[in-house]
Amino acid sequence: MYKILSFCLMRRLIILVSTLAIFVPVLALATTFMSNSNVNSGQTINGNLYLTGDNILVAGTVTGDLLAAGSTLVISGTVENDAMIAGGNVIVTGTVMGDVRAAGGTVDINGKINGEVVVAGGRVNIGPQAQITGDLMASGGEVIVDPAAKVTGKVMVNTGDKDVKEAQPPRNDFAAIFMAVAFGILSTLVAAFIFGLVSKSGMQRIINTGIERKGFWKNIGLGFALLFLTPILALLFLITGFGYLVGFILLFGYILLIFVGIVLGGVIFGGLMQSAYTKTETVNFHWGWLIAGVVLASIISLIPIVGWIFGFVIFLLAIGTLMRVNWAMAQ
Repeated sequence: MYKILSFCLMRRLIILVSTLAIFVPVLALATTFMSNSNVNSGQTINGNLYLTGDNILVAGTVTGDLLAAGSTLVISGTVENDAMIAGGNVIVTGTVMGDVRAAGGTVDINGKINGEVVVAGGRVNIGPQAQITGDLMASGGEVIVDPAAKVTGKVMVNTGDKDVKEAQPPRNDFAAIFMAVAFGILSTLVAAFIFGLVSKSGMQRIINTGIERKGFWKNIGLGFALLFLTPILALLFLITGFGYLVGFILLFGYILLIFVGIVLGGVIFGGLMQSAYTKTETVNFHWGWLIAGVVLASIISLIPIVGWIFGFVIFLLAIGTLMRVNWAMAQ
């Protein structure tokens, strides 16, 4: 049950974070881009800050969001909104007024976070000075939550290490799983409805491109390439220090692609069911099949192993189909 709950939480996280990423092009007008630079004590960066480098120190104040990636990353200052950080060693001893999303080889959270914390790493340590007003979701090879750490929300830990300190599973497994599954399906349905309302013709084109027999494996292959090559390309831009803006754009585009793929996977599955029922190779867009596809795909994806493989395949099919449609429209 806990694995199902973790899957639902990650699905919820992907949808929520990726929805926010839609607005990044607008927010970029108030964004500062820096490479191999520190924000020293007493220094203030107005607006959002996108920062890359080898050894990064943020000891000053960032009035917007912080998005940072580096070998060693230390945040001892103040971030007035959210922080999305990744690195070999990530250390947070300062204050983040919003949520924290962190990933790294070693991640230490020992500051004040006025939101939820979602963290993944080889080793995750929540120190005694940590104050987290929201939920804590931690995943890693080793996760340690110091007993002195103050977490107002729930503590959800997923680790291969059985000796996890202060790991608190949900009090009611059935209720937690039901709510997580329901929220995930509802979120996906809402997003699918928005896509359909924006352009029914566009959705119909995506569905028919996704279900066509001659392009089925081509779409999956393209989706596989996009899924694994895009982050590698983005990291190459970020590591070299040249074209770091392009690297950040690729990363945000990658997050958005994952979100859209989750939504369109169910929509295309609905199209496959409609095609099998009507015994036709092309179908007309239908709201009923959209709902059925999204709901059934979400439920099937929860089945251990078989469902996960199914979900992965229709996800690859969706993102490959989307790229093919966009490429055809651009020509």
